[in-house]
Amino acid sequence: MLLHDPRTFSEAFETLTALADIEEKFDWGNYLASQKEEEKPPGLIWLQLQLPDHFSTNVRRLFALVLHQFYELERTQGSLAERKETLHQLKAMMGTVGEAAVRLDRAASFLFGFPERTILALPEYRGLCRFYRSCLMREAGRGIVLGEPSLVRDFLKVEQDLDYELAYLKRDNGSSFLSDHLRQNIFLIADFELYNAQYTADDPLVHLQVWVDEWRWSAAKRMVEELAPLVQKNLTGYLRSAWIALEMAANPENCLLNGHPKACLHYFEDFVRYLRAAVYEERTDFAQALCIALYTAKGESPSLNSLLKTTEGETLAAHLRLEYGAFRQLLEHHPHGPLFKLLDLLRQEKVGPFSPLLLGNMPQELNCSYFGDDEVHLLRLPSPTIQEMVEVAHIDPTYWLFHAQGRHLLINLQDRQSWSEEARALALEELGAYTLASNTDFYHQRALHEYNNDAKQFLDHFFEQLQGTHATYHLPGSIVDFVEDLLGEVHEVFFERRRELSLVERRAFIDLVHFFIVLKLVEVDSPDYLAFVDKDGVDRAGAATGAFLGGLAILRGEMIGNEGALHKALFFAPLLVRERVLLEDRMERLLALLTLMEEKVSQRHLFKETLRSLFSDRVL
Repeated sequence: MLLHDPRTFSEAFETLTALADIEEKFDWGNYLASQKEEEKPPGLIWLQLQLPDHFSTNVRRLFALVLHQFYELERTQGSLAERKETLHQLKAMMGTVGEAAVRLDRAASFLFGFPERTILALPEYRGLCRFYRSCLMREAGRGIVLGEPSLVRDFLKVEQDLDYELAYLKRDNGSSFLSDHLRQNIFLIADFELYNAQYTADDPLVHLQVWVDEWRWSAAKRMVEELAPLVQKNLTGYLRSAWIALEMAANPENCLLNGHPKACLHYFEDFVRYLRAAVYEERTDFAQALCIALYTAKGESPSLNSLLKTTEGETLAAHLRLEYGAFRQLLEHHPHGPLFKLLDLLRQEKVGPFSPLLLGNMPQELNCSYFGDDEVHLLRLPSPTIQEMVEVAHIDPTYWLFHAQGRHLLINLQDRQSWSEEARALALEELGAYTLASNTDFYHQRALHEYNNDAKQFLDHFFEQLQGTHATYHLPGSIVDFVEDLLGEVHEVFFERRRELSLVERRAFIDLVHFFIVLKLVEVDSPDYLAFVDKDGVDRAGAATGAFLGGLAILRGEMIGNEGALHKALFFAPLLVRERVLLEDRMERLLALLTLMEEKVSQRHLFKETLRSLFSDRVL
């Protein structure tokens, strides 16, 4: 048994084997006195030599050495899932690693006071589990016949990361929305042909928790600095617990990279839970200040920023296309994040409700834009709702308190007529949100609209979406009147009043109109805060945010920095929330919109003259 910290795979695995050999029901409370020194198993001797400050770091090194060895095996020998003998060895080794992890977790709790499951949550151990699970799925996937069309459809939704929120919801009879049969098939259908990701030793998903931890530490640090003067000495109950948790999240000593067992990201989650409980209890001025700070949090992750390599494009659209391609290439050989997230969710005993905030999807202030003398703070905001059943959703109480301060312009991008999104959409509309239909057949120009290139019929159909009992938009009457004029202006300036519009042109037309509607709402409402809202603030909201920021930059002749709001919305949010890139169809539509707008910059005189007939100088 090694008495020094392992430096090679064989030494690491020898140590893990010794730890796995410790009896499962070992009396950790009396482990020092439980046996004579010469009778102690080797695993206990190694533990006894550990110092509390270095324990987490040393354990992470054990797992990292094993994970690196697995990567090297795949790199040099090919897919382990296709080699029966190697896969059998892998299963045995992972059994040992799993047993050792359980022993280490218990030891960490009893010996050093770490919270339960601290060791099991380490990024290196999670990386090992991801690798192993992928090998098993690839092995199980070979030879599976999908069979039922419904199973193929369900799998495609998983693959495309659509409707995952349904896994958190219940039907009106209280049963889970995902049946046992469906759950089983989601596990089985994850086959090798579709999930043949090749792992590399620098898999960015292994570092995901580090990035989240960095962001939450920097956000908490700013929040504590801003709110410290407002803290009352007599804080009690959940509000006091919330403030203490926030202070702990702001303490650099608790950062994950420092090897602390309970890291800043965990304390930040505690802060959110305590704050919500405090708001239910009583709504004080300090509680409101905490809510405002939460929804306008400003966080950074230097490690995450370094992933985006500086690229150069002649235009903003070309620049973003190059960056999107590079970011996608970076992730294309790595695990399918959304699938793993769903599989992890399905293995939990208790699931729900669907509350983005409690699921760790934190809001964020992206930037501050000026319209004349007015400041408008642009937020990345996942749906601020709590939803346990498909038919019922209500506003998160922490958002209620935030919303009570200042003027808010919420642009809901969820489908108010969709059975799966209606509840959230209507809850937001009751709060004062406007709806721009961004997931309907008309928006995507599919079904009856797909092959109809007639421009007049397209404009007629567009206006029909704005009003009536079956309207897919929710806008004030004055804006509906504005859109009636806007449709003609966009048709003339951008499409030369052509009688026929292609599918790509019609989609760009819709996105242009959405951009100008938001610009008009900013002019009319003079908001302090602007947010595009979908279920998780990732795809629809990311693309809409990109359209607003990019379109505004083009109109004003500005450029956006490499680490600016545009990149946080388009690249970092999908990675941190869903472990993937922005959905390709959303990105392609955004790039088509920006390209079309940039082409018209050469006609700036006509362009500006037309816009001035629709908008005041304050917003241009």
